[in-house]
Amino acid sequence: MLVSGTEWPVKDAWSAVSGLSRASFDSQSARRALRDLGFEIVGGSEPKALIASPGQSKLDADALPMAGDVGVSVNFTWRFAGTVELDATGRPAFPKLPSVPGLYRFDFGIDQVGMRVLYVGESGHVRKRASQYRNAVRDGGRNRTSRRIHRLLVAHLEAGGAIEYSIATTVTINGADADLRRKTARLLAESAAVHLAQLDPRVHVLNIDAEVGEV
Repeated sequence: MLVSGTEWPVKDAWSAVSGLSRASFDSQSARRALRDLGFEIVGGSEPKALIASPGQSKLDADALPMAGDVGVSVNFTWRFAGTVELDATGRPAFPKLPSVPGLYRFDFGIDQVGMRVLYVGESGHVRKRASQYRNAVRDGGRNRTSRRIHRLLVAHLEAGGAIEYSIATTVTINGADADLRRKTARLLAESAAVHLAQLDPRVHVLNIDAEVGEV
């Protein structure tokens, strides 16, 4: 983005404005938040046009013959499980959770610029996933996402913040109950929840696209 004629990386700009760590948000969220504050974003945010190879005409994908339609409806309700707190060892302590597949959501509340901060995930075992976040510093480096979220949880709680933890263990897809033992079903529901949250200008989503779907 440009500020007084000087080009700034969008994540650096949002970090400077909000005081948040660069690791706590993605470029898409930063662009949206800066636009909401009235900053003009130029470069890096517009989709690039497809370039035809030499000797080829530009392909109009919409002109290709139809080969089928896909229509998907995903519905579920978040259930409040409790709050995440720091225990005597300084690690996140989770509420009692079921040993079932499903989705989960961390709600960090409202940040310094008035945005609700969320992180959404999915797992084949909700209780075990919470344990992985709790013990991420001891996991031997196997899961980068666990360590990143662990650090965010601890930092937020140490600063006096509160974190609400919700889960969803029942999902309907096109009106039928989804088998959440199937990762594809969980990924679809997770992606729907993340996408809707990203569309809300009042919400800052901590998910980055590369992490959507990690167990």
